[in-house]
Amino acid sequence: LEEAIIWARENGMKLNIELKSSLKGYEAEKKVVDTINDLDFADSCLISSTNYGICEDIKAIDPEIKTLYVMTLAIGNVLKLDAADAFAVEAESATQTMAERRCRRGV
Repeated sequence: LEEAIIWARENGMKLNIELKSSLKGYEAEKKVVDTINDLDFADSCLISSTNYGICEDIKAIDPEIKTLYVMTLAIGNVLKLDAADAFAVEAESATQTMAERRCRRGV
C-alpha cells in the first residue's frame, strides 16, 4: 500500500482503497489507516468496502477518512448509515437524496 500511495502521489492520482471482508479485522484496518496518515494521503483517497462493518471500523479509527459503502441494492434508509460518506449502488437504486448527501460530504 505504501508503494501504491507514493506512486499515486508522484503521478497526481487519487486512490480508492478497497478493503475486503477477508482481512484479519481491526488490526489490518488500523494498519491501512495508519499508512494513509503516515504518508499524509487522507485527502487523496477513500476506503471502500462491501462490508459496512469495515466502514464503521475505519470511522472509529479516524473519522476524517472518507469511506464508500459498496452495495448491489439499496434497501431501507441507507442514509442512516453514518459510517459511509458515499455509496456505490446499481443505478436503479440511486436516489437524489443519496447524490445530495455525497455532495455535502465532499466525496
